[in-house]
Amino acid sequence: MLLLGSNVSENKAAFFALQAIYGVGQKSAAAVCNLVGINPQTRLRELNSTQLELLTKSCRRLIASNKKREKVEAIKSLIKISCYRGTRHMNALPCRGQRTRTNAYTSKNLLSKLRNQLK
Repeated sequence: MLLLGSNVSENKAAFFALQAIYGVGQKSAAAVCNLVGINPQTRLRELNSTQLELLTKSCRRLIASNKKREKVEAIKSLIKISCYRGTRHMNALPCRGQRTRTNAYTSKNLLSKLRNQLK
């Protein structure tokens, strides 16, 4: 089942299924369930269409902006002003003070994927 562009399992409880959406954590999932008026332990397949519509509308209101896009734009602005963190992102190196002599392998792999998105 697609919910706000995320693949959500229908077999999971609403509380846990909402957490599969990027930007929704435990507190916001509980708040959405209380706002809609459903029990957090009910499974998504047990909800009717009006409850699902209310759930998606309240989640959309909660996540008004696309968090992934905002993250990429923030990194692009760091690169644009050519600050230290921006150059570390461009070189696919850790930018929060981690050691690079031996432990930067994972960081290089993850940040190189992000660098491809920035281009």
